[in-house]
Amino acid sequence: MIGLFLEEEIPRGLSFADTIAAVRAQGGLVYLPHPFDRMHSIPDPRTLHRHLADIDVFEVYNARLLRDSFNDEALRFAASTT
Repeated sequence: MIGLFLEEEIPRGLSFADTIAAVRAQGGLVYLPHPFDRMHSIPDPRTLHRHLADIDVFEVYNARLLRDSFNDEALRFAASTT
């Protein structure tokens, strides 16, 4: 997760929900890059669904991912939530 427009660093090790709250407390935006790239630490789908309303930017295409299927999965997920 990336927090945009932050003034202060957010400590590592917070839960997904607590990280979102910390970003929001600073008036920041919550950006979820390459959400299904299994080469990085990613939240499970239940966590994504539970916090979907709190995510401002959900990346569905990243040209640098190892597999196109990661982008395909992100696009399918995003399309299913609209």
